[in-house]
Amino acid sequence: MNRSSIAPSAGFPENTSPLSEIEKAPIKSRGTADFPFSAGETYNHFKLARRFPASYYTMVEEVRGRAREFSERHIRPGAVELDKKIGRDPAYFDWELVRAACPYRFFSMLIPKEFDGMGCYSLHMAAMVEEIAVGCGGTASTIGVHSAGISCGLIGLDPYILEKYIRMTARAEMRGEPILWGGAVTEPAAGTDIWDEDFLEKARVVTFAKKVSGGYILNGRKCFISNGSVAKYILVAAALDPKAVRESWSVFLVPSDTPGFSVGRIERKMGQKSSPAAELIFEDMFLPKELLVGKEGSGARAITVYLAGSRGPVGAIGTGIARRALECLVDWATRKKTARGRLIDQQAIQLVIARMTREIAEARAAYVHAALACDEIFLDIMEKPLVKMLINAVPKNLFVNPAVVKLLKSDIVKNITYNIINEAAAPDRLAQTSALAAIAKIKGSTVGVNVSGEVARIMGHDSADPRWPVEKCWRDAKLTQIYEGTNQANTITLFKDTARGWR
Repeated sequence: MNRSSIAPSAGFPENTSPLSEIEKAPIKSRGTADFPFSAGETYNHFKLARRFPASYYTMVEEVRGRAREFSERHIRPGAVELDKKIGRDPAYFDWELVRAACPYRFFSMLIPKEFDGMGCYSLHMAAMVEEIAVGCGGTASTIGVHSAGISCGLIGLDPYILEKYIRMTARAEMRGEPILWGGAVTEPAAGTDIWDEDFLEKARVVTFAKKVSGGYILNGRKCFISNGSVAKYILVAAALDPKAVRESWSVFLVPSDTPGFSVGRIERKMGQKSSPAAELIFEDMFLPKELLVGKEGSGARAITVYLAGSRGPVGAIGTGIARRALECLVDWATRKKTARGRLIDQQAIQLVIARMTREIAEARAAYVHAALACDEIFLDIMEKPLVKMLINAVPKNLFVNPAVVKLLKSDIVKNITYNIINEAAAPDRLAQTSALAAIAKIKGSTVGVNVSGEVARIMGHDSADPRWPVEKCWRDAKLTQIYEGTNQANTITLFKDTARGWR
């Protein structure tokens, strides 16, 4: 059909198409090099995979094995009953289950070995939470959020926080006394917009820190904070200047026993009930200047780096939940008999199972790809000569010496640290990593919801049978589409990061 045979579009003059001005514009030829995120070079993961030593991949398998054992031994047997119990009492938290995780060292996984941790990275955390999510998505979230909180504390490369608080967490785990961490960004009137640097300046923020002699006074509130009611240490984002929120957005380490801190409402959740979400309130709370993470105004960039590492593991949680739902379908179809025999022997159900298996594999590939990209950034940071010297050559007890702390907290040292992080997380590199993280989060959470939802439809009333916790899988999976930025927000991030240089 030629163009002249098409009737004019409504609202446009005759013989004019709405694309006419575009058609008149000169066409600019683009090559692969013009696109920062082309299909052929979507962050060259073949080259990327060779970046890490063999021990990095060996540890992935070790962590997966530990997580699978913990899930099968401690989580699966009581997951459904725990879900029901918390449904009746949202304030209940299973500390016994958390203590049972201490021997597996999940709580010190991301802590550097020099500070008594395991020295793992984002891929290890993602592999861990996938396996745990097969048992319970909420428990995976509790442990994953803790790890994300630790990672946010690490981003500032602050020796004082590493020695005094992060090492303490690793040693407490060794004693079987878990210390949980969390992160607090979301506010009552500001959700998605304060997770994005570009939207932050227009966000309706209510949490502010006022600089005073010796530190800061924090006022405000946060909402829907995972681990909020059980974490001992919480990374809190706050603005120093109400008129320049983006430029003054900063991160503080808040011990939960600080005067002026309180927990408000603990949410009654639909899914992931074993991971508590709470409202946090800060009233004239004094924080010494040593608890500022990084430099003033570095919060927006720190959270962008943090999200590049945390969104992939959210996709891994969705992947693990989908696996559990598929397991239920296979087991049910093997037991279910019709006049034609077992359902599992019918080709229609086999095709469904094969498709779901493919989707789960695709989701896993997405989060592995994202984690590799993120880990390369963190590996580059840790291999900087100044960082290696600081961690390996300087006696750790000096990091809490008042005179040394004063030096380490000086503007000169903080600017050096900030520049090291920014060099490793250069804008184009961070954009690619952030885009991959968004893809992993969207893909994994969507697979989790779609697979568990379809399994529930196929199984019908049997999906409510506690032998096959399919409806719990769907409820747990739904939250992965919401936290760490909704999937819609992640889609916006994905476009902006892939469109760098196009516009």
